[in-house]
Amino acid sequence: MKKYKYYIYPVIILFFVLILSIFKLHGSSMGFYNVLLNGNTRVEGHIYGEPRAVRSDEYVVSTPLLISQDINDEPVVNEDVGTGINLGVNYDKPTRTIFALFKPSQFTFFLSNNIEFNFAFYWWAKYAIMLIGVYLLTLKLTKKNVLLSVFTSLLFLFTPFIQWWLPLELIGFISFAIYFFLNIVDTKEIKYTILNTLGLAYSLISFGLILYPPFQISLAWVALLLCLGYVIKKRKEVFERRNLLRIGIAVVSSVLITGLFAYLFYTRFTDVIDIISSTVYPGSRFISAGGGSLDWLLNGSLNILLQKTSNGVHSGIGNQSEASNFFLLSIFLIPWIAYKNIIRKKKMKVDWLSISLIVVIFLFLSWYFLPLPDWFSRITFLYMVLPERLFIGIGFASYLLIPIFLNNNMYRFNKEKRTDKLIVILSFLLTYLVHYLIVTKIYLFANDFFKSPQILPP
Repeated sequence: MKKYKYYIYPVIILFFVLILSIFKLHGSSMGFYNVLLNGNTRVEGHIYGEPRAVRSDEYVVSTPLLISQDINDEPVVNEDVGTGINLGVNYDKPTRTIFALFKPSQFTFFLSNNIEFNFAFYWWAKYAIMLIGVYLLTLKLTKKNVLLSVFTSLLFLFTPFIQWWLPLELIGFISFAIYFFLNIVDTKEIKYTILNTLGLAYSLISFGLILYPPFQISLAWVALLLCLGYVIKKRKEVFERRNLLRIGIAVVSSVLITGLFAYLFYTRFTDVIDIISSTVYPGSRFISAGGGSLDWLLNGSLNILLQKTSNGVHSGIGNQSEASNFFLLSIFLIPWIAYKNIIRKKKMKVDWLSISLIVVIFLFLSWYFLPLPDWFSRITFLYMVLPERLFIGIGFASYLLIPIFLNNNMYRFNKEKRTDKLIVILSFLLTYLVHYLIVTKIYLFANDFFKSPQILPP
């Protein structure tokens, strides 16, 4: 039983996906058409919540195209739109190409003609990919701490940024990719190395096909630094000759497989990709560093107010999705983590996982706040990332920092040490002061934002 306890959470998630799909339940805002036509938010089949106008990308564009694709047997070129639209590069639309193998949330579209079931499965499978991916990654990072792994997975689920933007598969597949890489580093058996190599390649291909650089670049930096931190942590084992050769072959093989499918994808859809690359956003626009806002960065604790549409948003932000964020309180753990690592440095017991995440957070915050030269933006590819799109990278790194912090005894508070007391007090005061100033400023300039505090919509 001890061995199988790690699979209970993923099995429960998959069970709920199946049940919700069978009952044809989903979270689409397509009910907003009833608001537009009849002025009524309640329709038959509406169970909970309310359709959101800001979800127009979903109910005006994405869902109708998805249904059209299913009705027409998933063509690459959909003739229902104008003179035809090529959907081969759209990750969230099912098309009958080899690349459909890397879109697990859409598998039922090719196996069933029940549109409602297919759509419900598609809706919830994306959540499953994120929840299971984050769970497995955290399980690996915490040496199989199940409770912390479940907690971290659910923390992502209930984060405003995730619920408003739904970058579920992006976070899920990058989590799987990191997980498989860490397994490659740890395992010494050839058969498991092969399986993890294939898993890494599959995850990278799926992640790459989503084609949204602002989010992908942010998450890729977190993955790169975290993997580097893990390699440094395991450097003695990694740099043994046999292990180094095995890991090198596995990683190169994954990259080659990913590169092969990237080449096939580009040659198949060259014209469409070239057109997208020539657009202002997310194509050819250049974003310079230093355009970030502290109010926007640390507004996560106020995101509960976004649930009430009449509250509007604050600080000149465009809409609720744009205003949403992660709960970034763990950023204020950085002084404590740095202090504990400094005093442990002499004993050669540095926590490289936390250090790697702190480095990437500092990279993002430096680019977010400081007017760094354009060459820096270019070599880091951050010139393709709007400041507010960087939140997904900062949030991903800061959330992974939490279970690593809680699982490591070196970060325990020692009440006998004055330095420990001083740093804890200063960190608490800094956290309180920063949030107090932000909330006060927002209240002064956008007090309507606070007029209807509400935990959940009716």
